[in-house]
Amino acid sequence: MKQFIKYTLATLVGLFLFFFVGLFFFFAVIGSLAAVGSQQTTVLKPNSVYEIELEGILEERSQEDEVFNMALSKAMGSPEITVQGLDDLLKNIQRAATEPSIQGIYLKGGNLSASYASLTELRNALLRFKESGKWIVAYADIYTQSNYYLASVADKMMLNKEGMLSWSGLYSETMFYKNLLDKIGVQMQVVKVGTFKSAVEPFIATEMSEPNRMQVSKMITDIWKEIISQVAESRQLSVTDLQNAADRNMLYAPTQDYVTSGLIDTLVYEQDVDDVLCTWLETKEVKTVSNKEMKALPELNVEARNPKLAIIYAVGDITDDAGEGIVGKEMVKIINKVKNDSTIKSVVLRVNSPGGSAFASEQIWYALTQLQKDKPLVVSMCDYAASGGYYIACMADAIVAQPTTLTGSIGIFGMVPDLSGMMGKIGLNYDGVGTNKRSAMEASMLMGMNEETRELIQAHVNRGYELFVKRCADGRAVGVDDIKNIAEGRVWTGVAAIENGLVDTLGGIQDAINIAAEMAGLDKYRVVEYPKKKDALTILMEELSASVNAGSQTHFSHMWRRFNEIKQRPYSLEAIMPMEINIR
Repeated sequence: MKQFIKYTLATLVGLFLFFFVGLFFFFAVIGSLAAVGSQQTTVLKPNSVYEIELEGILEERSQEDEVFNMALSKAMGSPEITVQGLDDLLKNIQRAATEPSIQGIYLKGGNLSASYASLTELRNALLRFKESGKWIVAYADIYTQSNYYLASVADKMMLNKEGMLSWSGLYSETMFYKNLLDKIGVQMQVVKVGTFKSAVEPFIATEMSEPNRMQVSKMITDIWKEIISQVAESRQLSVTDLQNAADRNMLYAPTQDYVTSGLIDTLVYEQDVDDVLCTWLETKEVKTVSNKEMKALPELNVEARNPKLAIIYAVGDITDDAGEGIVGKEMVKIINKVKNDSTIKSVVLRVNSPGGSAFASEQIWYALTQLQKDKPLVVSMCDYAASGGYYIACMADAIVAQPTTLTGSIGIFGMVPDLSGMMGKIGLNYDGVGTNKRSAMEASMLMGMNEETRELIQAHVNRGYELFVKRCADGRAVGVDDIKNIAEGRVWTGVAAIENGLVDTLGGIQDAINIAAEMAGLDKYRVVEYPKKKDALTILMEELSASVNAGSQTHFSHMWRRFNEIKQRPYSLEAIMPMEINIR
């Protein structure tokens, strides 16, 4: 009895401590949210410089979870997680060009993780900023190749006297899992349409197929040509000189070589950058304005009676009814809301997606065709608008893409693991009874497809592919055979997509907005964005709810539930990129 009382009291004390520690942590995060998220309206001082820190992760659209992550990091006493929204940066650069108090932009180098299409969009915004007659200065301790591409628009490029600069061309690689799966007794059963649809290759091969090698080589060559031509123009260097520098791999070159080759203007220590900025400002003191402070500038007066132009953001993987990214059911609701709003006269669909569920893509496609009956619809493509991402874009009145956007990938596949070998290794067996010939077909796939089952699934995939092709042909007003000639799951850059008729023009989201406004005959308009951004407190509550729900399940039960989901729906089709593009 004493032992029982002892353990009971120990348990109660443990629960008591856990509750109060958890409560303390909760209020610490709330307090940090208030400290991090609070921001007074910014008042610009004369001769200010907008400082853009090239650090962290660049996402298509900022979310308040950036504030939540910063608050969480602050509460835990760990370094802040830096996430920057491309949408914020584009708006702030445009605003800086018109603000009399801002004289220039300072690009402070770091390690900004972003795709080249996003960087191209940002780079073009900086070039438009320079058209206002204002200047851009850049500095870094180390320039990554992608950050150098972005910063090369600067009027003056500086590097630390002991710094480094990466310039070596592009490389893409894929990790293959077949040998690992063989060791654990798992074989992937694949049904697909598309010679270039190679998302399945890592699971069934040990190296790239020749068609995949060809398309990836063409892709990175096209992207590199775009990068090198833009840098050559900005730095007033020849493409040949830049190619020769890349062949040298400039990362390990002596710092003085960066200057003599024309890649950098001058070598300075970071603490001397302010002196350089003062020279450009013709003042004795530098007043910098951060990205956060730019976001807190008073809003410009926009006539509330002006008609609206809506931007619908479709970002991430396409899923049926759950998860992050583009959730089919939720996206359809948003599209219908925009369609039924009579004050919205034109729509831009901003797509940044490698694709996903073919079923969800079809539902979104249909909702967009209904919206299109009432309002002009223009698509703006960012990093990816491939496979399912192109599916939901193909019907638009106009499609705008960056030269380095990855698009196309018109193809479909299904992939089901054969777990029979693994089950034998770990001593598990399945058995059951059914009422009809194919009652157990879906369940038995995980133990290996027979020829009859494979033929049925292949026919299902073929029908999905034919529907996908027809949607593209109808949307682009060309024949089915014209689409099939450039389909087969092949991915194209924006430049190649123009040549193949998949895209109408090159440009960014502002170009798409201008086209959409012109189509609707709008001289003055307000831009509204969907989906609406969640506030930090809502995100915190959702995170806590998810944590509580996750805590009620063991890790094993979560895995088993996921296994059963695959077992119940092994026939779902994917319209997604042919591989995870890893370019560096």
